[in-house]
Amino acid sequence: MVLRAGTTVRRVDVWAGTRTQTAERLVTGRPFPSETHYLDAERTRWQPAFTLPVGEVVTTARGREPAEGTLFLVGPAGLEPIGYAHAWDRVDPAGAAERALDRGHAARADAAGLPRELTRFVGAHGLRDGVHRVGESAYFAERCTARQAYWRRATRAEVEALGEPGARAQVDTCM
Repeated sequence: MVLRAGTTVRRVDVWAGTRTQTAERLVTGRPFPSETHYLDAERTRWQPAFTLPVGEVVTTARGREPAEGTLFLVGPAGLEPIGYAHAWDRVDPAGAAERALDRGHAARADAAGLPRELTRFVGAHGLRDGVHRVGESAYFAERCTARQAYWRRATRAEVEALGEPGARAQVDTCM
């Protein structure tokens, strides 16, 4: 496989995190060795060439974390672009089912317009402390007064802890 000059192809790995950042994420791994592929008989123009194993997830990202558009699956015909979620599932197949549930949960929260991070809401509201259903999703609120509240989307674990009949079935539905 021949790529444009200056391209570095790296393996994609899963990083488990540290004490300050505990969330797992995809990161760039070791680079694959390149060979020189000359474009002309005079050997003045060249591009790097790589021998990559089929089925490997690779990135051409320069930074530590690969972004959407820099992730590829090595196929028999060359590099096939893949999305971030699909790359996660290829690199860590054991957690694919759990991530699919999380994506479904996040999609329902997005559809309900719930903020991802704890956000201050100022003004008249009907929010109450704790976890409460809102449409197909749920929110978590705390420090609620008549004029303000802090709220965010509820996690899957918080929704399951509600103990409502059928709550598990609603949480487990995927997109």
